[in-house]
Amino acid sequence: MSSVQRVDDYIITDSGMQGVLGIYDAQGNLLKQYKSMLNKKYIYRIYYYDFDGFYFNI
Repeated sequence: MSSVQRVDDYIITDSGMQGVLGIYDAQGNLLKQYKSMLNKKYIYRIYYYDFDGFYFNI
């Protein structure tokens, strides 16, 4: 269970069974990493959105 998503110049990955989310640049360098505290479930998929203009069109 894992997923990969390309957003602009970033690559977003998650490893569902370990609960680890990684954000990489276009060259594959790790920029940020987060770890979820999993109880009994796994992370299935991660989405990355900026929500710019989502609620209000400014």
